[in-house]
Amino acid sequence: MNESLQSYLTLNKQQEVRLAEAIESNSKPAVLLFRILGPQLQRLFSNELDLTHVPRLLLHGNPHLDNYARTYNGAGLVDFDRSRVGPSLWDLTRALTSITFWSKEDQIIPDPKVISALFSSYEHALKDRLAYWETPDFLRQTRPKKFQFTPTHYLDGNKKWAKKVAQNLVDESEPFYINLFSAYTETLPYDLSQSWTLSEIAEVSGSMGKRHYVYRLDPRMTTREPILLDIKETYTEEDTELFTNPFTHQGERMVTASRLYSPGIEGGIGYCSLEGEEYWVRHIPTFSVKIPVGINQDQALQLAEAIGLQLGRGHRVIDEIYNDGALKDQLLSSARDHLGQLIELSTEMNQAVLDRFQLFKSSLSDT
Repeated sequence: MNESLQSYLTLNKQQEVRLAEAIESNSKPAVLLFRILGPQLQRLFSNELDLTHVPRLLLHGNPHLDNYARTYNGAGLVDFDRSRVGPSLWDLTRALTSITFWSKEDQIIPDPKVISALFSSYEHALKDRLAYWETPDFLRQTRPKKFQFTPTHYLDGNKKWAKKVAQNLVDESEPFYINLFSAYTETLPYDLSQSWTLSEIAEVSGSMGKRHYVYRLDPRMTTREPILLDIKETYTEEDTELFTNPFTHQGERMVTASRLYSPGIEGGIGYCSLEGEEYWVRHIPTFSVKIPVGINQDQALQLAEAIGLQLGRGHRVIDEIYNDGALKDQLLSSARDHLGQLIELSTEMNQAVLDRFQLFKSSLSDT
């Protein structure tokens, strides 16, 4: 890895510990590093391309395949922790690098068919107001397990988030937990207590270091199901010349992006504040299928088509809402004019992540 890239791809102590643990347990360590280095790769992207005439709008911000999921509500890119206003080409670059990185081991050069599928679908969605994406066939074929049928089955099965809650219960009478729940319910247009009762509260550490406060709500009526309510600390990133946050509340930023990019896929979304901290809220899905590492070409093509449509539709809708559609032609021309550069940069980024990964593994063996 050359010296200029090394200056971008730095890790703090907490990230080094998490990466070392992932390597020891063989829990997709290279993919974890790809995720961790997102902000650093974004800075590299900003410095490598002339983005002067590239339109800026509210982006998904981090459209990689660990942020793609299928639930009972549909399939698509979720997780809007890093949504901000920025150059449209960043969403395309991050998606392209991710689909390539998740493909067969050590693949760094984007597949020409995948490139064509991603960009042609993106352009189609920009042009067609009715364009929408479908669940990829290989995800649609995945059947839920018995414990995933309903929230009741999910909680009784004591798996995944249900297990995390059981292992991290807190005293539900503590004022902080009660006040946080009240801060959220006060933002709702209805009285949540009429249909559900608060049963348990857990405090869980998230994969990226943020705290999750998970509330189990049991229904008062047999016609309703329990809810696992996830109230999570939000991320705050400093504005740069190209990437900015126009919202006064980080949770509002995430809710807005979710509703514009992934309407209906994430349930119960909302936001609130308490004691100077800002939070994002969602219902934890009982059935969620993630993308495995090592996807084949057909799976990569399906994802490229779906993600291209989702990003294109999101960019078009946001342009129409905030700019009366004034950026449509620029969005199209920017994608076409920069295609070659984006392919080269995607290859360079993926190689840099792999090089940084090997460098870190070597440092572990030397200690």
